[in-house]
Amino acid sequence: MHAVERTRLLFAASLGYSLPTENGEVVKGDYGIDTSKFAMSGENKPSVMFLHGTTRHNKHWPETYWHDLCRKVCEKGYLVYLPWGNAVEKERAQRIAKESPCAEVLPKLNIRGVACVLARTDAVVAVDTGLGHLSAALDIPTVSLYGPTSPDLVGAYGKRQTHLTANSLPAVEDESIDPVEMAALTPDVVAETLLPLLPAV
Repeated sequence: MHAVERTRLLFAASLGYSLPTENGEVVKGDYGIDTSKFAMSGENKPSVMFLHGTTRHNKHWPETYWHDLCRKVCEKGYLVYLPWGNAVEKERAQRIAKESPCAEVLPKLNIRGVACVLARTDAVVAVDTGLGHLSAALDIPTVSLYGPTSPDLVGAYGKRQTHLTANSLPAVEDESIDPVEMAALTPDVVAETLLPLLPAV
């Protein structure tokens, strides 16, 4: 059972209430966050955020894949926001943005700053990273990418969360793809899931 559902059941049992149900099924939990608290002034442009930074090397999505997906998103008329948290992530963001005029490297932001940008984006693509959970908490449609890890117990949890796992796809035999654990999650596979989530512009 997912960690969030275990916690919900624990609280319900401890405090003596029932979880809400619909048609006999327990309704997925809602974080109850007022996203208006993260509202920013200025024009909201159609946009997607790429959460490309994570801790372990083999949880990263190949950088060439980010470049390809960025082009696909740009062709649909969307901006791509690229946050970063350290020098390595900033350099990666700059390389992705260099090849796509619609990509924007964000300034260094704290968690609230990232939340403010997330709250105005149309969708997110994330690797297995903490900011993916922030996107889920804000109820942003998110496509999360998993290679060596599994989303079953602690994956991003929410109503509009989609998990793509490399081990559920045919292997890609290409020694140039690094990390190999993520190779099967090609840009085409991700785009097939992401693009239908985007409203027409």
